Amino acid sequence: MGLFRKNHDRLSNHRKNRARGSSLMVSARASSGKGRDRMHKIGALILLAVAAAGAVWAAKSGISRAGDRLFAQNEKFTIREIEVTTTGTLPISNLREYAGVTEGQNLFAIDIEQIVRNIERTPRVRAAEVRRVLPDRLTIRVQERTALARIAEGATGLPMAVDRDGFVLGPSVGRGLPIISGLAESGLAPGSVIRDAKTLDALQALDVCEQTKLGALLRIQAIQVKHPEYLDLALASGARVDLGRDRLAWRLEKLADLIMTHRELGMDIEYADLTVDRNFPVRTRPAAEARAR
Repeated sequence: MGLFRKNHDRLSNHRKNRARGSSLMVSARASSGKGRDRMHKIGALILLAVAAAGAVWAAKSGISRAGDRLFAQNEKFTIREIEVTTTGTLPISNLREYAGVTEGQNLFAIDIEQIVRNIERTPRVRAAEVRRVLPDRLTIRVQERTALARIAEGATGLPMAVDRDGFVLGPSVGRGLPIISGLAESGLAPGSVIRDAKTLDALQALDVCEQTKLGALLRIQAIQVKHPEYLDLALASGARVDLGRDRLAWRLEKLADLIMTHRELGMDIEYADLTVDRNFPVRTRPAAEARAR
């Protein structure tokens, strides 16, 4: 009986081990199968992505070639007229040369942005606009820089004309423009751009006068920018004004009101302090008309 039980136990253990081994083999096969399926799926996705990218590239390439045939290589869009206008005095022939575009080129083969950059490299050009006009015309609009004032401290020893942006245009000996002196910067030459904040404020004050009716009344002849807190203005009337650098338009309007009010009283302003915000100190003299009588 003991021997029979031992053999029975061995047979039972052997069967259990075989069943466990079979189970492990089945599990391993299942896991291996799942891995292969996953790899197949990943591979299929990669191939699909590559195929899609290729299709997109082919479509774009086809569209590009079709676009070239329809536009950039179409003789209907050959430039036959280039219209150039400018707000200033630069010769049209020079502007055409700066643009680097000629009749006979294709309207869609040219680089509009490059043409704009070519023109705006010219120191006296403030901005340029280039447009296609179908089927065969190109328009170029140029906005030139306009001298607003002169700076006394030019690199050449002569006053230099500047525009409202502080762009130095070149020597100016004319006396019709207001002159700005006391600049912190030196060596300014044509093509330089003024960075000094006080000088830029002086240009802003002059620009406000030019863009409004204030210019005819105030008639600023000179601006001294040495003081860090205010601008020292000299008017054609002989008045001297200390003008605070903040709220320039508002202060210029207040100055105009003071001038008008005192003229109604038969007085001219000799000095006005507009560095304060109210109760502006003013020194007056009899108006020129009254003195003449």
